[in-house]
Amino acid sequence: MEGGLALLLASLAAGAVIGSSAEAAGALGWGAEPGLNASVSTELEFGVCTVTCGIGIREVLLTSGCPGTETKCIIRVEECQAAVDCGWGIPISEGLACVKMPCIYIPPENRFKYVWKMLIPNKTAHILPNDSAVMEVCRDTHSVAFQCETQENGNIVASIKYTVHAKTGKPIEMLAVFQ
Repeated sequence: MEGGLALLLASLAAGAVIGSSAEAAGALGWGAEPGLNASVSTELEFGVCTVTCGIGIREVLLTSGCPGTETKCIIRVEECQAAVDCGWGIPISEGLACVKMPCIYIPPENRFKYVWKMLIPNKTAHILPNDSAVMEVCRDTHSVAFQCETQENGNIVASIKYTVHAKTGKPIEMLAVFQ
């Protein structure tokens, strides 16, 4: 069974598409395994996408013809696409002076192109020269909105916006309670 597991992992890594349970059995080396019914037609079940927006992953399960007494078995993991617009996000790091904001992506991050924009009310967005998956900006005297579009092959696959609030200019008040 260890060989079958290795083949399963190899097929998952390669993103193999298996068309029937007989092909699945052959690809996984389970032809002689007791309980495998290779004559059963392919019945696939798709798991829930791991995200509600952007790019995620999901399991593809075989619901008949699995080895032994298993009623379902994972035959691959594949990418899934949810809604492109991810709305307003929360920065990954927020300090008094600067903020770090991530684009939406799944590894490897270098397969995507990132387009950062500064959103200006009632005007065309200003495209920024930053093309990395994470952008750090320092606070200014007024709040600014940013948007990151994640693109693959010229298509927008995810978009998220952030607001970087202005620095107040006031010192942070500390309250100490002594008993």
